[in-house]
Amino acid sequence: MVRVRTIGRNPEVIAETPPICWRSRRCSRCGDDSHAVCCEPLELEDQHVIWLSRLRWLVPLLLICVSCSGAELVLPDRTDPAVQAEEQRIATLLQSSTDVWIPGQCKVRLLGQEGSTSYVWARCSDGLSGASLPLRIDDEQVSAPGDGSLYSDDVIRLFPPELADAIFDPDERMFP
Repeated sequence: MVRVRTIGRNPEVIAETPPICWRSRRCSRCGDDSHAVCCEPLELEDQHVIWLSRLRWLVPLLLICVSCSGAELVLPDRTDPAVQAEEQRIATLLQSSTDVWIPGQCKVRLLGQEGSTSYVWARCSDGLSGASLPLRIDDEQVSAPGDGSLYSDDVIRLFPPELADAIFDPDERMFP
């Protein structure tokens, strides 16, 4: 391959680089294996084969990346009467709960249920102060993650793994 620089009307050869050997480290003309260049150029089809063979690791890597990214969290259907009843029960429970400090009226979004345990995101406000946080409800007992450095460990302890992951990176669907 020859690189040419044109200044005005006078072309000037900058460098001449022989094609890279793709078959072996041995020169096809002289048989010498001490130089890493080949005396014959690559055909266009051969170049494509070489690049495709170099990218053979890309497909498994992409499959691993896709399988590692978790599926989107499936939330309970808010049009279901049972879900609506559970959200109303929890909103009422939060008004009278002494387990955690919750200001004023609450709106809740049911995130999931396991047996008698419900997981919700609550937004509560009394006009002066407010709170927006995930909660675990075991029958009538309300548990909330702690503040600051306690938050991460408490979320992992209180919520199932897929739900804890979603709490750490919430989307708008999770909020009431």
